[in-house]
Parts: sequence; structure tokens; C-alpha cells
Amino acid sequence: MPMKKILPEEINPDVPGILVLSHGDMAIGMLNSAEMICGKLENVVAIGIEPSDDLEEYRSTLLASMDRFPAGVLVLVDLMSGTPFNTVMSIADERQIYGIAGMNLPLLIETALMRGSSSLAEIAATAHERIHSSICDLGDLQAELRKSSQ
Repeated sequence: MPMKKILPEEINPDVPGILVLSHGDMAIGMLNSAEMICGKLENVVAIGIEPSDDLEEYRSTLLASMDRFPAGVLVLVDLMSGTPFNTVMSIADERQIYGIAGMNLPLLIETALMRGSSSLAEIAATAHERIHSSICDLGDLQAELRKSSQ
């Protein structure tokens, strides 16, 4: 079975790419969900790795995907120390890597929308700063809402 991926048909050379990487279908689902909310996102690649995928082919696919974007690429991976993360880190000796491990949908949307006004370094730094604000404890939120409505 071929590796699961979504590749843009056309590349805008002035817009940095985003590489969304995960185990299984998460990356593809994240891109589909982001586009449901924002509309078509240009220069975004989603690749999900399966246990049966060849690791050298996966690495080659990541490198080829990165090479498609003359303006550079931001990498979002599902978690630290998994195959997508480890493969990206093995590439880090060959090129500058900007990215975040522990992606979520708000992070993908925010980074995609920032690309027109910020450098890759600024996007990665902002994403790192804001990732925690995209996560909340629903019980704590509910308690705060109850307290403020009294």
C-alpha cells in the first residue's frame, strides 16, 4: 500500500511550506479539518506513516517535500520521539529545521495563517509560545464560567 499523503498540486514559491507529519491518518485529518475551517491552504503537505512503510522511503519523501518550498518549510509533528519526529531530527544535520512537536488543530491553523506576515523563525517561536493556550481543562473552564455568572 502506498504511503498516505496529501501533496499540493501547485506551489506558491513566495509562501513557506508546512509539513504536517503523524502516525496513521492524523496529519491528513488535521489538514482536512483545517481546510474545512479556513478554506484551501496553499503549500501544505500532510504525510501519515504506517507500520508497514519503508523508513528510507519515508525519509526521502520528507526531503523531497521540503525541497518543494523555496521559501522554506515549517514542520509540525504529532509527538516527540516517534518516527516522524526522529526522521525530521535526522534531517536536521542537512538543513535548518523550524518546527513544533505536539501539534494540534489550532496550531496548524495559526501557523498557516501567519505565513504571509512572519518569517519561519518567528512563526516557530510564536507557535511554541502559544501552543499551551490552545489547550484547556474543560472542568476548570466550566468552574470559571460558573464563578463569573454568579
